[in-house]
Amino acid sequence: MAYAAYLASFTAEEKLYVVAAAQSWQQDKRGTGFFQSVELNSFEDVIHSLGRGLVHDFILKAQEEAAERLNGRLSQKHLLQPTRNQPQRTLSNLYQLWDKLGDVPISDDGQHLDESFLHFGKGAEKETVWRWFEAQNPQFIVGEVVQGIRKTDEQSEIAELAVENLQTGDKVDLRSCPFLKDHATAEFEYAVVESVERETPECVAVSYEAHGVVGYPVGCKLKVSPETMGLRYLQQERQAPSGGHSKLSEVTESDLEAVKTAGFRVHLGGAADGPELGARWWWTLTQPRWIAVESSPHDFATESEVWADAVRALRADPDLNRKIPEALESEVPVQIPLTIEPDALLGDLRRRGFVVSAWNLNDTTGPLENDDATEGLTDEQFLRLQEKLFEKASVSLEDVLTTRGNQHIADIWEMQRCRMLDEVRAKQAETQAPLRGA
Repeated sequence: MAYAAYLASFTAEEKLYVVAAAQSWQQDKRGTGFFQSVELNSFEDVIHSLGRGLVHDFILKAQEEAAERLNGRLSQKHLLQPTRNQPQRTLSNLYQLWDKLGDVPISDDGQHLDESFLHFGKGAEKETVWRWFEAQNPQFIVGEVVQGIRKTDEQSEIAELAVENLQTGDKVDLRSCPFLKDHATAEFEYAVVESVERETPECVAVSYEAHGVVGYPVGCKLKVSPETMGLRYLQQERQAPSGGHSKLSEVTESDLEAVKTAGFRVHLGGAADGPELGARWWWTLTQPRWIAVESSPHDFATESEVWADAVRALRADPDLNRKIPEALESEVPVQIPLTIEPDALLGDLRRRGFVVSAWNLNDTTGPLENDDATEGLTDEQFLRLQEKLFEKASVSLEDVLTTRGNQHIADIWEMQRCRMLDEVRAKQAETQAPLRGA
């Protein structure tokens, strides 16, 4: 909805400038793949040719160039910053403000504020407020926040304790506290400060009352939560499938490096994953030429726990790190047959190392139909085009499987269809050239 509102907010004059810039690119043979052999008569033609994934970047460049040519007459309200400065606000602060924005009444048309908010007066465009949020921190993306995806702030350098300028958001080194060295919970390496209570001008110790750890004299009391406590040794117990408990042994940096090298990846559930996996962690593992993706049998509350379970899984089954020898795929054909069943196509893609285990050919939509966009192609050419499309899309499909697979295929088609069609037609012309000569 934000994307549609963004496009709808352009004035007629601004749309003309964008079209002029696109036509200029086309004449200068820039933007090959977007505008080649495309009629650019309207703003909609430009947007359609670019595809959703490239609109923002082109609008930025087009408006900058148009503004230069027309002595700054172009309105600046749509300009995007190509590179942003250091975040002006933390994500946690922005999320709090976003929640407050949700309480502000909206006009009947759904596009304007009905009350003032921060420095925005009544009647301010909602889209303008959204762009302000994104300008405060490059990690704050309105589209993700609307979907319920909230990230954590990148942690600053670890600050030692007994420093008087500790503040909220600092990552503190617990090992530097002399009162924790021999304590039962001294396996905690660091924590992120949530709040600070200063009792003396110079802080000389810390109290972690929530964890039963108190240092004396208490000059500075820090509030931390279990989620921010970094462990040197993971000693929590997890419920085993059999109903018993198995302790997690010591996890070292080399262990983490081993599981990452083996291909383990961890994931944090968001709104799209449903309430059961929301804010929960799990791991997945796949190898080239595997026909399926291995995943953790359970989900976890913290990232530390899920990495520890990945270490446990690799220790229990070292074969998870074993690559299938190249010789085993000697029978894989060089090209996909022209007439092929969906299951056979998926099998061939998997043997080639493409990640398609959570997605099925029957799930694909629009872009793979032999319709007006591919007019003039034979069935054979269309199947070859389909194969090439799958090949390109599969490169980055792993991160968008299940919930975003079809949208990803559609985006790839929108962004690259002109060039892909030209390649197919060029090959067709090459094969027909000898026939004409004869």
